[in-house]
Amino acid sequence: MNEENKTARPKGTDSEPEKKVEMDMYKKGNRLMISVENLSEFKELLERASRETKELNKTINQLSQFDLSILFSAQSD
Repeated sequence: MNEENKTARPKGTDSEPEKKVEMDMYKKGNRLMISVENLSEFKELLERASRETKELNKTINQLSQFDLSILFSAQSD
């Protein structure tokens, strides 16, 4: 089995202190295997990512309601 171990340390945002979550990842067949040491913080990060994704999709949907026409031009020398 060909294994590649990697460690991921997610960075926090400017408004939140950085949380470090240790993860070991490797490929087993067609699957990515992840081992997480601090599961509660990992779960919090997944939930936060889910909330932020929903907010981003909401914003994108609101922006898509606008009929925008953008004209780009460049002057040649």
